Amino acid sequence: MSNAIQDLWPDDVVVADVLSPLTIMRHQAGQLRARTKNLLEGEVKTSAAGNGKQHEFYVVAPALNRYRYLLFKVEHADEMVYPAKIIADCLVDPYEGFPSAPGQQEFVALLKDVMSDSSTKTVIHSLIAQINESKNEDDES
Repeated sequence: MSNAIQDLWPDDVVVADVLSPLTIMRHQAGQLRARTKNLLEGEVKTSAAGNGKQHEFYVVAPALNRYRYLLFKVEHADEMVYPAKIIADCLVDPYEGFPSAPGQQEFVALLKDVMSDSSTKTVIHSLIAQINESKNEDDES
């Protein structure tokens, strides 16, 4: 009989590329700048919220006196980054409330829903139109 103690950990407990909601949000903030050719940028603000943290994602228009639009919020416990609740008007269910992502994959899928929602695109396009309008006014003067 062997006295060796076997490894009881499941195969999916390994050093992996697990990212926190904050890291994913910061990356998307940079992607917004790249996508809009620096016309818009994303900004993430973190604060304490009860027994956890709240991250707010703003769309910022530097050319419009740094106008900021709150696109969505994410809340999670201090000690656990998942599950993470995503607070966005486009995701709210009248019966269930706001969704909670149990892990990174679900979080990314929900963020994709927020960012591809028609209301998000309307905000982005409206801000870009206002920036272009102010550029045209500057060119005319």
